[in-house]
Amino acid sequence: MSLVKAETSKTHLEQQVEELSRKLQGDAEKLAVYERRSSAVNGATYQTSGDGGPHGQQLEVEVADLRQVARVVIFCAIWLR
Repeated sequence: MSLVKAETSKTHLEQQVEELSRKLQGDAEKLAVYERRSSAVNGATYQTSGDGGPHGQQLEVEVADLRQVARVVIFCAIWLR
């Protein structure tokens, strides 16, 4: 019985590691967007064309959030198979 319990615990821990790895990757993407925004503000390099300025940066944050949600959905779909 303890072998089954150990395998279940191992599987659960592996799933947690995968989920946390995806969350870390998503957070790193958001951090990169915020760092670009911060350096643009500190360096006073506002851009009114091209990437859309602050609105474009907000969209980048939203895209990073959506990527993170997509990773979780894919993980859940694979896990539920």
